[in-house]
Amino acid sequence: MNNLTLILGVVFTALILTIGAFYYGNYRGYQNGYQKADLKNQTTQVAYDQEVIKLRQQNQDSINDITKDYQNKIESIRTTTEHTIASLSSSNMRLLIQVRNPSTATCSTTKSTSGQPTYEYAELSKGSSEFLIGQSIKADQWIIHLQEVIKTLIKDSDLKK
Repeated sequence: MNNLTLILGVVFTALILTIGAFYYGNYRGYQNGYQKADLKNQTTQVAYDQEVIKLRQQNQDSINDITKDYQNKIESIRTTTEHTIASLSSSNMRLLIQVRNPSTATCSTTKSTSGQPTYEYAELSKGSSEFLIGQSIKADQWIIHLQEVIKTLIKDSDLKK
């Protein structure tokens, strides 16, 4: 009886140790697999984050370049304006403004025979011409550069998706 109890105890202990070793090995295997998968996910996330940061920096550099180009264009408005006025003058063209006929504007009958007010044209002064042409060039450059910034920002918003 003593030997039987001893043999059953040894077999039971061996069985318990075998089952424990199996579950411990199984647990460690899953842990190692989870750790490897987690490490791979973290590595992928870090690489993705670095790429997004790099692309955002490129977009910011593009916006900075657009800003510098805009500033350069704004600084050269005077030259561009003078060139435009010179080309208009060489083409024998003038900038005119439509004004109400002063002789009919002061009278109570400001209408012509057709019932419409009469207008005449007056040539703009050189200062007024420079101002208007300069403002139109400035507005054109602003729109062009604003469109470029919007395109760049759309690229940046696509990165967030």
